[in-house]
Parts: sequence; C-alpha cells; structure tokens
Amino acid sequence: MSTRRRSSSALAVLLGLALFPAVAGAACPLVEKIVTGTVLDEGGKGLAGATVTATWNEKGASDVTSQTKSDATGHFELLIQYSPYSGRTFGGTDRCEGTAPAADVFAALEGRRSTRDRVDLATEYAELKLVVR
Repeated sequence: MSTRRRSSSALAVLLGLALFPAVAGAACPLVEKIVTGTVLDEGGKGLAGATVTATWNEKGASDVTSQTKSDATGHFELLIQYSPYSGRTFGGTDRCEGTAPAADVFAALEGRRSTRDRVDLATEYAELKLVVR
C-alpha cells in the first residue's frame, strides 16, 4: 500500500472519530454482568463442553452476543458487557443513564439446543438451569 493511500485511510479514520465522538469515545464505561448457571441433560446430569450463548439488543443495533463453554460439571459463567450510553446533554457531555438490556440465554451441544431463558440484566436473578433436549 502506498504512503499516500495509507495517509488517506488514516485521515478518514481520524475524521470519523471527530465527527462521531459518541460512538468512538463515549465516556461511559461498559457495565459488566456475569450470568451463571448449569447446563443439564433431561435426566438432570451436568453437560460438559456445551456452548452457552447470550444475545441482546443494544441501542437498536443488531443482536450482540457473548459465549462461553460449560465446565466438566455443566456449570458456566458468562460475561455480558453493555454500554449505558444514552446520548449527549445539551452541554455536549455523554450521558450514561441507559437501561440494562434483557438477554436471551441458551445452550447447545452436539446439534441439540436448550430452551431460551430470558435474563433482565437490571435485576437480580437466580442461577440458570438450561436443559438440553
């Protein structure tokens, strides 16, 4: 790539950052939630190696996802990070008052899936039990 083409690309990136600071450099730190639970077979035995996925809608964007695997006993801990960014004030500062999304969580193993469990990330919730059928 020529130096001139790289300079043009870098300039475009810098212009994008200047024009869209809310997206590029919002001052709101991500909120982190950990969803825990166990993936079970229909007999109630923990399933190791299941892929646990959470999906949620954030700020009208397409679904955001996070994944993890269940351990040897079927237990999992899934980190979900979302932005509380809710726009700019009239003074131009970032507002970090956005509501927590609800996430749909399910497990999959060897072509089989569990039912979805919906978790409201703004509230306390019990440990999930995902039964793979």
